[in-house]
Amino acid sequence: LLVRKDSSDLAPWEWQAFNNQFLLVEKLVNLLLTNNKYKKVRMTRSTMVFNRLKEQILNDDKQLQRHYYQAIFGTNKKPVFTQQERTLYNTLRHAYYGGFNYLKKEVIGRELGAGIDLDINSLYPYVMSNFNFPVQSSMKRLPKAKFKRLKKEDLINNNFFAIFHLAIYKIKLKPNHYPTIPQKSNFIQNKRINRLDEINGGELYVSNFDFYYLLKNYNIRYEYVDGVMWTKMLKQPFKSFVDKNIKIKNEATLKHQKITRLLAKLNLNMCYGKFGQSPLFQTGVPFFNEDEQITEFEGKLTDSGYLRNVTLAIFITSIARHVLFSNIDKIINCSHCQFIYSDTDSIHFLIDDEFQQLTTAQICERLGINFDAVKLGAFKEERRFKAAKFLRNKGYVEILENGKIEVVISGLNEGACKVVAQQIKRHGLSYLTLDEPLLVPMWQVMRVPGGSLIRNRLVTINKSDISLKQQLL
Repeated sequence: LLVRKDSSDLAPWEWQAFNNQFLLVEKLVNLLLTNNKYKKVRMTRSTMVFNRLKEQILNDDKQLQRHYYQAIFGTNKKPVFTQQERTLYNTLRHAYYGGFNYLKKEVIGRELGAGIDLDINSLYPYVMSNFNFPVQSSMKRLPKAKFKRLKKEDLINNNFFAIFHLAIYKIKLKPNHYPTIPQKSNFIQNKRINRLDEINGGELYVSNFDFYYLLKNYNIRYEYVDGVMWTKMLKQPFKSFVDKNIKIKNEATLKHQKITRLLAKLNLNMCYGKFGQSPLFQTGVPFFNEDEQITEFEGKLTDSGYLRNVTLAIFITSIARHVLFSNIDKIINCSHCQFIYSDTDSIHFLIDDEFQQLTTAQICERLGINFDAVKLGAFKEERRFKAAKFLRNKGYVEILENGKIEVVISGLNEGACKVVAQQIKRHGLSYLTLDEPLLVPMWQVMRVPGGSLIRNRLVTINKSDISLKQQLL
């Protein structure tokens, strides 16, 4: 039953909006169940995607007469790792980091000139389709003597896979370089590295790809403590899965089949994450008041006991960072460009007067960057701006060459971003300031006993975060 808090009736357009949402969910679920072989599974997007990946690997094994399925997923009776290997598993997880984002501190709060945003077409699907990955069961200890014999080019060789445990005694970013130490870890209860002084005298676990950029961008004094390597590999094990979903996505785009396109896109972007899923998960324990209504949920940490093949997650993400960093370096090495910001699969940089006369395709050709609007793993032009201001990671505004104002601030929905854009149109980029927080109205859906409540709230935009001001409009 849909009613307002004051018991007044819903307007016809509100009923229509709810009806459209229900129809969309019904269509989506029907399509999932019709095309999904595994019907008795959790109805979550990631689980459905993961099961489609399993089905594709099984089919490939039969057609190509290979045995990749067990190497990737283990068996149904036991995980890839046994419980006795939990300590090793937890150690490996320290080398699993999420997406990279970095904003050059010298540009924070400044009004900037012309520049370009480049995005990589489907970064993670590209990595899964075009790179090799280690066979978990082939893992063995990496002796210190062998570590010392490694050359720099070995570290980014796609036939070599290793994780190094390092004791860090001194580390400092080299002049005109960018920090490549992952800032965010993708697992529960692990320390986050936000500042260099947090690892001085500490420890790091890094893949060989991350170690390459650690040596390249930092002056570092360290000691090799221990490590592991893998002696066997899977040759492009996910290529057919990625190719199949790319084809479905492209065909659905031409035929304007939005739901089919969405499902293919989810298959591409979500399949790798399950490999890094922690055995620890949060469960909600409900608390009831005197009227037997749920008043709050208390989080409880639960151990599923299932250890996934986190090795694949480690190398999918670290190779993706390698793809990103190798192209950032090309921009940094060009005197016509100034690298200012990156976020997982995008690069933002300023260009001088000479480069402003060129098309983005011509600029990428000069830089040696693969440029194509559609090709998997190539860069495409997301935006070309004439002015910009960056406040923090995931918080910036760019004024495009056609005058359109693009506002990207994590925590703000589309409507709130439009409000900010309107204010910038009136007052210019000076509207965005680091001196005092900005208040922006935003519609927000809040969970309440018995359903959801839509409220209009004031959102405070700070230079470091977004917080909700306890004030209703």
